[in-house]
Amino acid sequence: MAKKAYTGVWNNMAKVKDIVTKNGIDITKIIKKNVRAGDKTLFWHDKWCGDKNLKAEFPELYKLEQKKFCKISDIVKIGEISWDWKYRPCEDNQNRDLNMIVSKIGVFQPTMSLDCQYCSISFDRAFNVDALRKKINSPSNTPKEIIIKWVHKVPIKVMCFVWRENLDSFPTRCALQKRNLNFDSILCSQCNSSDKDTNHILFHCPFADEVWVWVFRWCGINKPQVNSIRDLV
Repeated sequence: MAKKAYTGVWNNMAKVKDIVTKNGIDITKIIKKNVRAGDKTLFWHDKWCGDKNLKAEFPELYKLEQKKFCKISDIVKIGEISWDWKYRPCEDNQNRDLNMIVSKIGVFQPTMSLDCQYCSISFDRAFNVDALRKKINSPSNTPKEIIIKWVHKVPIKVMCFVWRENLDSFPTRCALQKRNLNFDSILCSQCNSSDKDTNHILFHCPFADEVWVWVFRWCGINKPQVNSIRDLV
């Protein structure tokens, strides 16, 4: 879809497939094709008749095909199957595969309606970004990270702060040490009792705890037990 050397919006759009795959989502199971007439579906290359495409399942017959990128409608017609071989299958394994592929595609009955795609995760079966975003954010796809709800009433700088904390991207002494920056000590300069990582700075340090007490008091609520950003959210 796009070369890695290219930059810009089209390159970023091409990377979406890798992003959703990284989140454990198979895009081929979300965007599905409804095969009707077979006018927009490749006979050998698309997965329309089982979990594998026919090219991979019947490689010997694929070698005999003259038009490698033919559509289903070019071969499967109402009441007949029309092949376009380089030469007719003659070997035993080819005839065996021919019988198997005929029985496999024989259950498909083409109609007058055109092929179309639909989205399996949206209510109206039309693809929209919101449905994919909810799929990515579902607990089954984000076991290690919390789900950040981008609430418009919360200032964007606050939401970005929470998001960065969740990613552990603050330049704390512990984080910088992992990037080969050396310090005389990675202990917290406020309490000198624990390593200065993100959770300690925001929640575990006595100084931070005192700040939280005053924040919740100002909000008029009792301070809950908060030990991490997950508890806070």
